[in-house]
Amino acid sequence: MKRDKKLAGKRYGKALFELAVKQDNTPIVLDELKNLRMIFQKVPKLRIVLTDNLLSIEQKEQIFSFLKGKSSQLVENFLGVLFKEKMMEIFFVVVDDFEKRFLKKEQKAKGIVITATALTDVQKEKLEQNVAKKLNFKSVKFLKKIDETIIGGVIIEVNQKVIDGSVKKELQKFQHLLNFR
Repeated sequence: MKRDKKLAGKRYGKALFELAVKQDNTPIVLDELKNLRMIFQKVPKLRIVLTDNLLSIEQKEQIFSFLKGKSSQLVENFLGVLFKEKMMEIFFVVVDDFEKRFLKKEQKAKGIVITATALTDVQKEKLEQNVAKKLNFKSVKFLKKIDETIIGGVIIEVNQKVIDGSVKKELQKFQHLLNFR
């Protein structure tokens, strides 16, 4: 995606978030946006169909009214603007930006935890609690990934911060020290 469209998506995300805050319905708007994102992910050509010239305006409006479903007025208006301005391609950027702003406001974070072997749910929950406490969040939720090449330990990615406690990283540090002597 071009840089200017990404920037536009972030601006739309910020504006939508600010309106949701004023209306005191950010959790509802976020849920609605995530549901729409899921639909667009399951049917990727849907965004393209809504912005290209293959269908008539009436046909697009029928699809669009189905998508809006039982959305709040704010989400309905937002989708209307994207639809009319032929900006549906920035939808994912808008939702991502809105979600980041929501998590920041709520002092919550999402991240990735990478381990060499699978974590149990209990281990994951303890790690989420410990990281939340260390980084001053109310809560942290991790997506688990397995990467056997890290040998052992854990790599945590949260809010563009990386905490690398992997065995692989420690071995690289040790090798680096040996190379300097």
